[in-house]
Order: sequence, then C-alpha cells, then structure tokens
Amino acid sequence: MKPSKSKLQTRAELVAEQQALRAILHENAFLLDESSDPIFVFQADGEYRFANRAYADAIGHPVQEIIGRKVWDILPNDEADLQFAFVSEVVSKALVKVFEIRFPHPAGDRCYLTTAKPIMDEQSRVVSVLCNSKDISGRKRLEATLHESEKDFRELFLQSPVPMTLNNTNGIIEAVNHRFVDVFGYTREDIPDVDTWWDRAYPDPIYRAELHAAWLPVRERSAHYKSPIPAKEVRFTRKDGVERAVLISGVFIRDYRLMTLEDITERKLLEAALQFDKSRAENASRSKSRFLAAASHDLRQPAHALGMFVARLAELPNDPQTRHLVACMGASVRAMQDMLDGFFDISRLDDETTPIKIVACPLEPIFEQLHNSFTRAAEEKGLRLRFRRSSAWVHSEPGLLQRILLNLVSNALRYTPQGSILVACRPTRDGGHVRIEVWDSGIGIAEKHHEDIYNEFFQIGNPERDRAKGLGVGLSIVDRACRQLGHPLTLRSSLGKGTRFSLRVPLAPDQVHDWPRVTSLAPTWSDLDGLHILFIEDDTLGREGLAGLLTSWGCQVTVATSANTACYLVRRNPSINLIISDFRLGGDTNGIEAVRQVRAVVGQSIVACLVTGDTDASVKDQAQEAELFFLQKPVRPAKLRSLLRNLMQLATAQKVSVNGSSDRPHGDPISQVDTKIS
Repeated sequence: MKPSKSKLQTRAELVAEQQALRAILHENAFLLDESSDPIFVFQADGEYRFANRAYADAIGHPVQEIIGRKVWDILPNDEADLQFAFVSEVVSKALVKVFEIRFPHPAGDRCYLTTAKPIMDEQSRVVSVLCNSKDISGRKRLEATLHESEKDFRELFLQSPVPMTLNNTNGIIEAVNHRFVDVFGYTREDIPDVDTWWDRAYPDPIYRAELHAAWLPVRERSAHYKSPIPAKEVRFTRKDGVERAVLISGVFIRDYRLMTLEDITERKLLEAALQFDKSRAENASRSKSRFLAAASHDLRQPAHALGMFVARLAELPNDPQTRHLVACMGASVRAMQDMLDGFFDISRLDDETTPIKIVACPLEPIFEQLHNSFTRAAEEKGLRLRFRRSSAWVHSEPGLLQRILLNLVSNALRYTPQGSILVACRPTRDGGHVRIEVWDSGIGIAEKHHEDIYNEFFQIGNPERDRAKGLGVGLSIVDRACRQLGHPLTLRSSLGKGTRFSLRVPLAPDQVHDWPRVTSLAPTWSDLDGLHILFIEDDTLGREGLAGLLTSWGCQVTVATSANTACYLVRRNPSINLIISDFRLGGDTNGIEAVRQVRAVVGQSIVACLVTGDTDASVKDQAQEAELFFLQKPVRPAKLRSLLRNLMQLATAQKVSVNGSSDRPHGDPISQVDTKIS
C-alpha cells in the first residue's frame, strides 16, 4: 500500500528541516571554530567534547588531539585538577561559574578569564559544560607591574631621606616614613589625622590659628587645580617639645597628598652665621677702605713734600757728587710715588662700592692727552709714537678709559727698545663697537705668560725687581678696570714679534652738544716770573716744599693755611693770578669751598687748581663741577710746571666776568692733568 500524499509531504518537510538544522549547526560550528576567544566543551567526567582552534592554539595542541581525551591528558595535573574542580561544581550545582585558568605556552604562560555554563538535556540534567575564555594575560601583567610599582613606591616612601607623610583627602594620615619618625618623633599612631597633627606640631594656639589661616587657601587652591603645594617655612614642634624650622611642601597623587617636611634648622643657623660673617667681612672691607683712604692721603702728603724738596734741591748749585746724590734721591722719590699710585689704584678698583659712571664721551681728547704725555718719552728712546685720529664717541667712564690706555702705552714704551708704537681705533663688524688697539714692535710676550701678566707684581725679565722697569701692577690695573667697565681686553703677542692689546668698547651716537675741549698741555717755554699764586695748604711740610719750589721758579707766592686766612690776604692784595689749594684743610672748609670764597672776595672766577692726596673719585667730580683743574698728590714737579705755564696763559689771556662766565675755552681739568703712569 502506497503512503498518502500528505505523509510524503511531511517527510519532505522533515528532510528540509534536518538539512536546515545541519546548516545551522555547521554555521555555528564554523563561528565557534573561527572565534578568537578559546571555546571548549567538557563532559561531566572531564573529557573534551569540543575545542576550537583558538583553544588549541592557547594550549599548544592540535584540535584532533584534544577532542575525546581527558583534561589530564592535555594539561599539567595541577592545572587539570583545578579546571575539573570548577567543571564539577558547575555540573553539580547547574550554575554559571567564572574562574581564571592558566595555560602553559612556549611563548610564556597565558592567563584566561573563563565563563563556564552548564548544557542541559530534556530532563534538565547537566550533560556537559561550555567554557568561553578571554585572554587577560596583558591585564595580569599590568596588574603585576602596578603591584611592583606600588611596592617600589612604598619602599621609596619609607626609605626616603626626607621626612614624608601620606594623607588622604578626608584628613586621615595613611602613613609616615621612617625619616619622619627619626626627625620628629611622631609615629602613625601619634598623629592619626591632620587635626591631631596640627594640635601637636603647633601647640601655640595663636601661631596655629595664624598658620592655618595662611595655609588653608594655599592648600585648597592646589587641591582644586591639582598643582603642587608651594613650600612654606613653619615652626614645627617635635614630639620631645623641641621647636625646629621646617619647610613643608606637597603634591597631589590621585586622592592623596604626599607631604614633605624638610628640617632646615641647621641651614638657617648656617645662613645666619654666614650673614654675620658677611656683615663682618663687609665692615672689615669698609674699614680697610677707610684705612687705605686715610693712609693714601697721609702717605701722599710727605711723598709730595719730599718730591718738592728734591726738585728744589736739584735747582741749587751743587758739586758733581751732590748732584749725583740728588738725582738718586729724585729717582727714589719717583719710584715711591709710582708704588703709591699703583697700590692705591688697585685698592680703589677692588672696592665694589666705588661708583662707575658710564657716559658718552669722545676718544679724540683722550688720544690727544696721551700724545702730549708720551711724545717726549718716545723721542728720548728714539721711538716713533703714532696716534690715528678718531671722531668716535663711546660709552665708557672717561677717567678709567684714559687710565687703561695710559698704562698700555706706558708698557709699550717700556718694553719697546726700537721701532714704533701705534694707538688706533677701528670699528667692529657688528657696527656697534670699536676696537681701541695699542700696537708695539717690542720684545713681545711668550704665550705661556699671556695669563700671568695680569697678576700683581708679575714681570717678565725683571727677577732683580729693578724699579726702573716698573712695579708690575700696570696690567693688573688695566685688567681690573676693563672688567669693571665691561670692556673685553684681548692680547696678541709672541716672543720677539711685538704685542697688540685690543679693547672692545661700545659705540655711542655722535654728540651734537658741546663737550669740554681739551686744552693742550704740551710744554711751552713761557717764563713763570711774576706769576702771583695764592697757595692754600695746612700741612707744614707740603706748604714749605711746594711754596719753596714755586718761588724758585720765579713765582710770587702768598701762603695761607685756611680759607679765612686766604680771604684776609686777598682783601689786602687782590692782584693774584692763580689759586692752588689742597682739598683737606683744617676746620669744616675744604679746598673747593676755599676757592669759592676767594673768588667771591675778588669778584672774579680766578683760574684755580685743586691738589689733593685723596683717592676718593667723588673729589674729582666735585672739582670738575667747580671748574677747577685737578692734580693728585704726589705731584711731579715737571707736570706741575707744565700745568702752571698753561694756566698762566689762561689767566693772562682770557677775561673773566664777575658772574663767572668766561670767553675762554672750558677744559676738562681732570682729563687734562691726571696722567699718572704705573
């Protein structure tokens, strides 16, 4: 009997359904097999029923070697026992279980987070367990790294040489390090929270309130912006009651504040001691400066008088033996004067309190003065001394700049036996500076001595310390002055091939206003006979020495010991041509004020010269403001005579009005006559 049509259709549908089911199963198997996550199925007895390729790769076995075998055949026994225990729990309780498993692998063990789900039959019995794993090896490594970092941080915190505390944002002190306990005595149990800390560390309630008011806004601001807490110095009381100076600062680390407390008590004591020593050294330096200033004046006075006496003695008729002795005395006096000039120049340059006034000044007057000062000395040695004229203006201190060049030219003359010396000014490539250079064709300086020559009293080729060859302080003065002015000095020289010193000086714009024009002090042969000089000097030896020398030159000298005496004598005989006054006079009136008083009595701005042993730079400034010529003691007789000849020309050729205006060319007294050579 044939089946009915309806039964045939049912079978066809069943086949179709079976085919569809197979397709779905195949598709699911494909998806499971292609999953990147390890997936496997256990029987209740630990036999593998399914494993995808990701699982096979994870444990390092082919799929065909896994399915149908027990877990102990594939994994190490301890790991197999652990996994079977988890599977057994899932089977017995029919619950989902999450656990970690570790698979050995040639490239390193892998760690997986596995979710185990029971698979039920129609009677709700667990027949197998489906396991889906996620690779958490990277996370586990990161956790291990973090754990190690936390251990390192904790160890670093505990062993840090700086006292530290770790506080949370709720005010609980989580930990204190060993150094904190050693320095301040408090343990974590002593100060469990910040409030207890404040009460114990700052027991004075008034100080605690002031500190809290100042500290709270700083801490809150840092907490808001998560910025470091600025350091603050406090008076911190240790557990034993001793107060210490402490510098507290901190940083935020997530929800914690890491506070550092640096004990600076010893440092504060050391700073106080250093400050005391500094103050004492500064006082000693000021005392030394005052002593040197006083010694300079007191030593220059007799040296000045001695020079005048020797010059006067040299003009008297003497036999040859006496003339020789007088010449030796003169040489000794000049050497002593050179020594005084050098020593006190160095002390003045070393005094940091000495003001340096940088101004715009022309080079031409300085070059002209140097030319006038050294021309005769160069001619006597048979040397050619040349100055290239320059219209440049520079930013410098004119007196110091002239002193630098004076010493360089003097050195060139001393160490050039034949040939020539050139002083020149050249612009630099940057256009903002000039190089003032002093060239000579002298003996030169070996390279090994290029640094030594700037040391005091260092001289090449003068082991016997012959004073005729100088003292060896000229270049030391040059070096100090250049450093004070900020004018770099360079040297180019080699033995037997001459020397070039180069000074780099910033340019100043050409000045359109009037600048004191230097009156030439080149010696003239005018006679000094009849020149009436008012000489004000309170030192007996200085007064007798200079007055006698002036008289021997044919001058008429009226001598006064004070401003009052000078005014009295002028009222009796107002026909004076020139005033020479010492700066320091007895009483409250100095030489500048004495000249003002005499000029007021006469009613004319009489040409005057200030002579002083004072080394204070302000004295020169005062003399310049009063339009006085200036000479520094000890004065060389030749320089004084040259100055008098020029001043006599000014006194006799120029008309001076009562109110002090003049039709004579104004000179710069200091730059004209201050031409000492070291």
